[in-house]
Amino acid sequence: MDQKNFFGLFLKNEKLKAKLGNVFFENSYLYSYGYHFPLARIRGGRVFVNVKKYSPSTSKQQSYLRAALRARPDLHVTETDTDELNRMIYAEGRAGPPMD
Repeated sequence: MDQKNFFGLFLKNEKLKAKLGNVFFENSYLYSYGYHFPLARIRGGRVFVNVKKYSPSTSKQQSYLRAALRARPDLHVTETDTDELNRMIYAEGRAGPPMD
């Protein structure tokens, strides 16, 4: 599977888990390199996208996600940050890094 198909699969929100290289999703959360950096969360027709920068490779993953989102005008995008996504993760009892 290539990057384009992987991010499109995440946005379909039909599969619980998938991994491609150093990016993966579990349930409705997309992560880069591990649970410490959530890239996005999809819920219904809404996608919360992390706009914080982490590394050049993570920035490339964020670009692939934005490209996949352009192909899905039916989804409403809300820009957020790592801390807010981690709050969502913990509020739902999902895995993730320890909160400060």
